[in-house]
Amino acid sequence: MDKIWTMVEVGDCWEWQGYLTNGYGRVKRGGKTQAVHRYIYEQLVGPVDALLDLDHRCRNRKCCNPDHLEPVTRAVNLNRGVKHQTTKTHCKYNHPYSVENTLQYAGRRHCLTCKHWRDTHRGIPASEQPRAVLD
Repeated sequence: MDKIWTMVEVGDCWEWQGYLTNGYGRVKRGGKTQAVHRYIYEQLVGPVDALLDLDHRCRNRKCCNPDHLEPVTRAVNLNRGVKHQTTKTHCKYNHPYSVENTLQYAGRRHCLTCKHWRDTHRGIPASEQPRAVLD
């Protein structure tokens, strides 16, 4: 476990600095890959039933601080995530989720400014695309 700690930046959240999948830290242990937050939780707190998720109460997927994790059912975890998403007022590029700038489909909100930018730059190689300007 000592090697794993070299990849954790300790603060309020213990942020994983290594490999990520969908924003979650991943670590290879015993020939298999697993979520680093689950691995650290089980090492420091104890085993978690395989049918339960570890919910990031801090909403930071890279966090592996056991005090920020709570074993819950998948339904509870998903419901908490939906509630968190609906309280956001801006997209990840800081564009407001206003009536004029928000498109809703598939049960989610989408930033129209970001969508227009993606549509404009579709087909252009990433190396030639200008970076989005953040306010």
